[in-house]
Parts: sequence; structure tokens; C-alpha cells
Amino acid sequence: MNQLNNNLINSKTINPYFVAGFSDAESSFQICVYKNTKYNTGLNIIPSFSIHLHIKDLTLLYNIQSVFGVGSIHIDKKGESVTYTVVSVKELINVIIPHFNSFPLFTQKRLDFILWSKIVNLMYNKEHLNEKGLQEIISLKASLNNKLPSSLQTAFPNVIPAERG
Repeated sequence: MNQLNNNLINSKTINPYFVAGFSDAESSFQICVYKNTKYNTGLNIIPSFSIHLHIKDLTLLYNIQSVFGVGSIHIDKKGESVTYTVVSVKELINVIIPHFNSFPLFTQKRLDFILWSKIVNLMYNKEHLNEKGLQEIISLKASLNNKLPSSLQTAFPNVIPAERG
């Protein structure tokens, strides 16, 4: 990143609308579902908000992280890319979701954010720990990013995708 860009990207001056607009283009709202026998449902559900960029934009990610005040930054093993990630349900509920409710997304990603937010709220309320809540989460996930992995399609053959907006 050149000196001009470094001067423009400063956590004290970074605008929350910039963060929302940049996130509209570069972020991801995900729900990962893994088999795990430690859980009564047999599944571990991990929600995340992330931004993945080239290593040259590391300063920008640190500044976005400072706006939110939560999350972590990881550099890949080759040192070529960097990812800012928030996975704590509490931080997603208290920081990430309120940010994007106050500074909304404008692209189709807004619909994914709404579905993702519903899942995170269900998890915050511990609904992912019972069969009914888990079914609702899978239904929402089936519409999130317009797909459900084949392993979940097999495990939940009767799932009906939630409506997108």
C-alpha cells in the first residue's frame, strides 16, 4: 500500500459508511456446520463475519478491526493474504449486527446479512441446541448465499429453504 493510501486509512478517520460499503463488496457472512458428537444435535454451528484481502491491504484490515473493536486477523502461511474474522456469537450480536443495521448494505449481500443475522440470533438464544431451532437454522442456511452443501442436503432431506427477502 503506498504512503497516500496509508495516510487515508486511519482508524480515527475511517467512516462507518466506508466500512459498510467496503464490506458490501469484500466481506462474507457465513454459517459453517460441522459434525461433532460432543453436541446433542451432533452438529457444531459456527457463524462468522470475515473480510479476506491481499497482504498489501493489511493496514486497512487493522483499521476496520479497530472500528469494530473485536475479531482477529490472520495472515496465511505463504504471507500472501490476510483475513479479518469475527466468530464470537456475543461479538456478532453486540457489534457486527448493530453496525450493519445502522449502516446498511445495499447489494444482494443485504439479503444474506438478514438471513445470517436470524441464524446468529437463534444461536444467541440457544435455539441451535434443539431440533426445532436446528431445523430453522438449516432452512435459513439453505437460502444463505443461495446454497446448502450436499452433506447437509443429505442430513436434512426435507428442509425447505427460507424466503430471501
